[in-house]
Amino acid sequence: NAADSALSATVQILPEDSREPSKTVFAVHPSWVTEGQIKEEFLEKIKQICAKLSLLPEGFVVLPEAIAHLYKFEEGAPLSAIIVGVSGENLEINVFRLGNPLGNSLVARSISIADDLSEGLSRFAKGGMLPSRILLYNGKGGELEEVKQVLLQVQWDGFDKVKFLHTPKVEIIEPERKVLATS
Repeated sequence: NAADSALSATVQILPEDSREPSKTVFAVHPSWVTEGQIKEEFLEKIKQICAKLSLLPEGFVVLPEAIAHLYKFEEGAPLSAIIVGVSGENLEINVFRLGNPLGNSLVARSISIADDLSEGLSRFAKGGMLPSRILLYNGKGGELEEVKQVLLQVQWDGFDKVKFLHTPKVEIIEPERKVLATS
């Protein structure tokens, strides 16, 4: 239903003389991919969506990697940042240094978003400095703004395993930017 709604909304903003899209590229979370392939349980969901909406899948991108590529294109330099996918249940944390992904970490959400992010980041830190830029995506607009405000208030020097050169800048990636990154 969500995919159908998104497709319908997209068709409405196309010029009148445009044909309805028949091909698609999927942006997927890193946890959906292993060894460059979409995991079978998620591939089945994609196949069902394509069949129900009469779409031909052209390929996929891993969303944080697509976002990093978009920022490199726009800013003219490889991205060094922490890209955090926010959902009600999890944080999907991806660290990029000079455009290279250092890996991803999935952390279950608790009552403290700062502790959750710190836990995920501690898996990457290993004594080194982390990028001082955090990009948030996915959650509902109000939720992302709330997460941003909480993270801006965190005293990061109080965390032993997470080190930043300076207080991180926190930004929200708007949904339209995710679409742009995917395309």
